[in-house]
Amino acid sequence: MSNSWAGLRLLVVEDEFINAMFTVDTLEERGCVIVGPAASLDEAMDLAERETVDGAILDVNLAGQPVFPLTDRLVARGVPVLLTTGYDSSTLPERMRGLCQLQKPFSDEQLFAALGRLFPSMPARRATVGA
Repeated sequence: MSNSWAGLRLLVVEDEFINAMFTVDTLEERGCVIVGPAASLDEAMDLAERETVDGAILDVNLAGQPVFPLTDRLVARGVPVLLTTGYDSSTLPERMRGLCQLQKPFSDEQLFAALGRLFPSMPARRATVGA
């Protein structure tokens, strides 16, 4: 496995255990450092306040609760966000429709293609403190 993603700190927010483990395992195989995974909005908000992250992969729907408050907070801080959803993008609030999105279910290739859009120049990335 390529380690071109080594050291990239990603907050992973996903309420379905199997999906969370797939995402975490896939990212760790490529050298990413995982913050989480968080299964609830409260847990994710807490991690986002305490941890340093370069970006976030957020499931849009956490057991019926939208992840939008966290998305707004991260975007306001300049943290790149990848939204994962099983729904059509038209269900997202207008302000979030321009964010990078990945339709569930997705493969590891699709995940890294989406991350490549978020981080087009990996060597130039920097950690965002207190993401």
